[in-house]
Amino acid sequence: MVVNKIAYDPVKYVSFRDYMFLASKINNKLHNMIKYERFEQAAMTGDPDMAARLIAEAGWPNMTGLSTDEIDKVLIERRNSIFKEIEQVCPEDQVVQMMRLKYDYHNIKAIVKSDGAHENADTMLSSTGRYTRSDLREDYLNNDYRDLTPIMAETMREARDMMAKLQNPRAVDLYIDRMYFKEMFELAEQLEPKVEPITPMMAEEPGEPYAITFLRHFIDSVNLRTCVRVVRMGKSQEFLKAMLMENGHYSPAQLAAAAFSGDGLASMYKDMPFYQAAVLGQDALKGGPITAFEKECAEAWMRYLANIRMMYFDARAVFWYLSIIEVNILNVRMVLTGLKGGVAPEKIKERLRQTYV
Repeated sequence: MVVNKIAYDPVKYVSFRDYMFLASKINNKLHNMIKYERFEQAAMTGDPDMAARLIAEAGWPNMTGLSTDEIDKVLIERRNSIFKEIEQVCPEDQVVQMMRLKYDYHNIKAIVKSDGAHENADTMLSSTGRYTRSDLREDYLNNDYRDLTPIMAETMREARDMMAKLQNPRAVDLYIDRMYFKEMFELAEQLEPKVEPITPMMAEEPGEPYAITFLRHFIDSVNLRTCVRVVRMGKSQEFLKAMLMENGHYSPAQLAAAAFSGDGLASMYKDMPFYQAAVLGQDALKGGPITAFEKECAEAWMRYLANIRMMYFDARAVFWYLSIIEVNILNVRMVLTGLKGGVAPEKIKERLRQTYV
């Protein structure tokens, strides 16, 4: 067993000055961010090697001639190195840990479900989480979770029992997702609730801590997608309510009722970052295309992050930067592996995500 390294020293007070060096570091790295127009240009070459050279000119590794598996390996290594670099200089450990958390819970899903199906999970596991893949597998095989955070330990223990008793991967997924958001909230609550403004003119109105608001918006976006997908599947309102996550700006019961009430979703999201996505979601519920809705959900989230990043010397800049890294990696993979797989350039262009840099 390994020693639990996920332990945080509480920070009593964080000033904007603690984030100034990190903000400067992030700004210096913006030249390595690939703009949407370059992704379009790369996709429209129709040639994976020409596209790889265009991406390399933006400061990324040269992936000319690499196989799909080799491209994935390069992109994973890039993500991991950037996460590690930012983690080393971030004043609050919990900030990057919040961004790593989804990979830990993805790994839990893969380990538990593959064990239930008597399959090997190795190829599905991510190396970007807080815990190594081998540590998680070892803990699971030994049924010993003392090296994990308390919430992760509970999650693996209960998910293992659920899979053994129910043999229902969907129920296990839902349970793990709920525990993921539970631990996200725990980390968010440990962050400094309000960083000192640079000048009194930049002070915010009293209200909810920004990390909690950030997380509520994230849950709102997840719940909006769930509403549209579940209703399109023909499931009941009660089924939808059970699938939705708590701690967004609206309860699962409110959202489920809205999803089954004509234009209710658009009305609920009217004053939120995902209003246009909700409008497209209403169209999708009536038989309209799902692709435009899914893309707008992703881009609405990036617009929200871009807006909060421009205003603050605090953790919000990190949330934005690491999210942009993820979008860049997604687009690079989409372009290079898509072209290698013979996907039409126009189709790839349709799926590209805006970067807002």
